[in-house]
Amino acid sequence: MEHPDLISEGNRRLCLLAEIHRELQIPATYAADRGLSLQLEAAAPDLVVIGANDQSQPIRLTRGAAAAWQSLQAVAGDARILLAPILGFRSVARQAEIIGDKLRTGQQLEPLTAKRQFHRNWSVF
Repeated sequence: MEHPDLISEGNRRLCLLAEIHRELQIPATYAADRGLSLQLEAAAPDLVVIGANDQSQPIRLTRGAAAAWQSLQAVAGDARILLAPILGFRSVARQAEIIGDKLRTGQQLEPLTAKRQFHRNWSVF
């Protein structure tokens, strides 16, 4: 059986997410309609810096993702291919802020959430 504190924390996060969806006018069925599952936000102690962006701000990933990134970089390096990180972890609050800013400028939700294939000769997923 799950610990009561974990259940209440999970409910708190779901309520916060529902409030963000209401504020951004995202339909409650948005994720389910697209076959997406809820992902828990990583906690700060679970994040590690794997590099910096072009503004010298740290790029952070979860420990597992960082280990996979480092392995990928090593294999690419052996093939004389340089891989540079572009994006990393964003908190739910920061992502909501970015989406809200874009929606306020008149952009539509669908293009903001679509998977991008290529950007400036970089593969972005």
